[in-house]
This record gives sequence, C-alpha cells and structure tokens, in this order.
Amino acid sequence: DHTVPVPWTPVKKSGGKYTTLNKAFTFGKGPFPATVKVDGEDVFKSGPAMMLNGSNITWSAPVMKENTGDRVVFEGTGKKGTFTFRYRTELWFDGMLKTDIFTDGKDAIKSLKLGWKVPAAQAQYLLNPLFTPWGGKDGEKLSLPYSNAQDFMIWTMGFEKGVCFHPKSQANFVNRKNA
Repeated sequence: DHTVPVPWTPVKKSGGKYTTLNKAFTFGKGPFPATVKVDGEDVFKSGPAMMLNGSNITWSAPVMKENTGDRVVFEGTGKKGTFTFRYRTELWFDGMLKTDIFTDGKDAIKSLKLGWKVPAAQAQYLLNPLFTPWGGKDGEKLSLPYSNAQDFMIWTMGFEKGVCFHPKSQANFVNRKNA
C-alpha cells in the first residue's frame, strides 16, 4: 500500500527538484541531496560529502528507478581507486532519506568519513539519545559514548529545522578519541 497519510503529500518531481509537504530536495552527483530546503530555508550550508581514505569519491548522478508517490528510489555508482560503489537512496513522503551504499574494494579502508555543514540557525542544539554535555563552540569536537546501534544518532537543529544522521548499525565503525 503506497497511500500517503494526511497531512503529508506524495513526493513530486518538478524540474530538478523533488518536493514533499514542506521540503524541497535537489540532487547533484551521488547518493545524498546537494540541497534541502524546509519552508524555503536551507538546512545545509554545504551538502553531505563522503571521503574514502582522505579523498572524495567520484559519484554518478542518481537515476530515478521508482516513484510510488510515498517514496522515490534513486540508484547510482561511485569510484575511488580500486573501490567501486553502488548506492540506493530512498526519499520518503515525510522528507526522510534512507541511503544504502555497497562497495567491493580490494584495498583496506583506512577512513570513511561523511561530513556536512549546517547554518548556525540549524545548529543551536545537538540532540542525541544519551545526555552528552557540549559547549556548542565552533570547531569543538564532540565525543559521543555510544554503546549500541539504537543510541548512534546525531541531530543538529534550530528551533524548528535540523538534520539527523542515524546509521542502521555500528558495524565496522571505529570510535576513537581524537579520530
């Protein structure tokens, strides 16, 4: 059943944008949106970028594979050295994005980083399932003491808008101080 519950609306494509009830997404190359606007306001200062062993991955533009109204599915590929990647991104009617990335590289992954920047208005608060004191100073690193996958979430937000990152699992994550 692909029914979209009220008050949400189906995902719609208009030009290079995909819209939900109050959000607009544009995609460049790769699995993540280049921009996300909520009620006309950008929630990214710079969109998500993934780096492998210190260098950017070269991604293909996403190809829409399915649009059922309640979600749109995109797929594409990436390359970095001996690594090839496949990705599948789903954009849901409520604005939630789910991305799966697969690789078959033959070399060791020394580091895999996902980073993005948010405007100051969208970074007034840092929410996570565990209480973790933070001074909120620019450039200050925050070490999060996660013990299981359900706790592994980072959510930066302002009064109404923000960005949440929540991986499916912590498998193969290395959490080190000063990493």
